[in-house]
Amino acid sequence: MDPLFRDGVLVDLDVSRWSGARRLSPEELGWRAEEFPEVYSTGSMQLIPKAALERFAQLEGQARYLLERQSFAFPIGGARFVPRMVLPELLAQLDTLKARFAESTRAFLEEYSTLQAAMTPTWREIAKKTWEKAGQPEPLDLYEARFLDAIAAASPPASRLERRFSFSWTCYTIQVAHWEAADAYALAQEETQRRALEADYRVQAEARISAFVDEVVDTLRAETAALCQRVIAHIQSGKAVTERTLKSLGAFVSRFKALNFVGDQAMEAQLEALRAELLSRHSAAEFRDDAALTGVLKDKLEALAAQAESISDRAALTGEYRRRIRRIAVEPSLPVPEEASA
Repeated sequence: MDPLFRDGVLVDLDVSRWSGARRLSPEELGWRAEEFPEVYSTGSMQLIPKAALERFAQLEGQARYLLERQSFAFPIGGARFVPRMVLPELLAQLDTLKARFAESTRAFLEEYSTLQAAMTPTWREIAKKTWEKAGQPEPLDLYEARFLDAIAAASPPASRLERRFSFSWTCYTIQVAHWEAADAYALAQEETQRRALEADYRVQAEARISAFVDEVVDTLRAETAALCQRVIAHIQSGKAVTERTLKSLGAFVSRFKALNFVGDQAMEAQLEALRAELLSRHSAAEFRDDAALTGVLKDKLEALAAQAESISDRAALTGEYRRRIRRIAVEPSLPVPEEASA
């Protein structure tokens, strides 16, 4: 396995959910061409109340937030790189959300007919407006019945809707590929062409993954600086240091350590010193009652922010890690099903 993937795996989250809407043509709605003005467009029509589907959007949002908070955008394949230290917790959290998504799907399908019925007053109102726009071509009750029948025909049955909802993920790695194992390269017949393609591929892969390692360091340092600056501004405004502030700082120290697979030891050491010397030894009440102690915290945070904002040592910091993967060439391996990865 490549050095990079001894430290983490790629996770690709895939969530599908029905929109509850469909673009319907005038013909599908039972309107005759002569009844329907050319300048009028039906657009996308909501077949059930939007509120009934909000729970799915919320669950997907929570899942993507959890994944993004515990991973880094990877430059190849569109997946997220998750350090192995945080992977078990992330998979447990995704399992919980998947179960909630499945339960929400079951509940939605059970109440689907009720949700369809709830839209009837809205559709009757739309039918009346379009009837008037069309010049009242027939009695309203007939026009309305034809309109509602068309809406019912356009609405998918509950038995076909379950497949429109899914919540899954795949964990996988990419690995250094021997030239002979790469299918794309097997097409090259000439040795010179093969070597040229291989060299170009290796250069591109090395550049992209080297940039990824730099981005990991920059991301963690940027988050460190941002948090420090927020707390410094809080203190400078005259507000008291609260337990929430201390817990937020402590949680970030743990998060930094879990995501720091590249080995930014300088930042990690300073963060650990902050926790050991101040966060773990003093309560919010002590900071509130001791201006000098609050000043020490502020000074520590300013030093941390300054270190985090400095990039002068980034090349040295990431150099050793990049050398471990300097000759990397990538090839997707077989996906690991989510059940096997949990």
